[in-house]
Formats: sequence, C-alpha cells, structure tokens
Amino acid sequence: MEQLHSTITSLGFRLRSVGHYLGASVASFFTSNHAPFKKMTFLHRLSARFSGRNFRNEILSN
Repeated sequence: MEQLHSTITSLGFRLRSVGHYLGASVASFFTSNHAPFKKMTFLHRLSARFSGRNFRNEILSN
C-alpha cells in the first residue's frame, strides 16, 4: 500500500514537471520569433486536437 502511494506521489511530481516544461516551451515559442520547426508542428497538432477553430494556425502562419 505504501509503495502504491509513493508511486502515485512520484507520478504526480513527474506530471507537474512535464506541465511546467510544456508551459515554458509554449511560452518560449510565442515569445521567440525563430521557433524550431518541430515545436511548430507539435503546437499545430496540439491546437488541432484541442480546438476546432483555427486561431492558433493564424498565429503560426504570421
């Protein structure tokens, strides 16, 4: 039981750090003018998955 609790706790910390990393990479993407192509395609896929609208595609094409 204690092993399960520690596993869940470490998983939560891992998820939180992944969230921080994703937030930082998205923020750096929108603040930097020269973003890597991989990050663009990743964001494009992510925005297409989360929203049917194309407002992020307009941001990417500018």
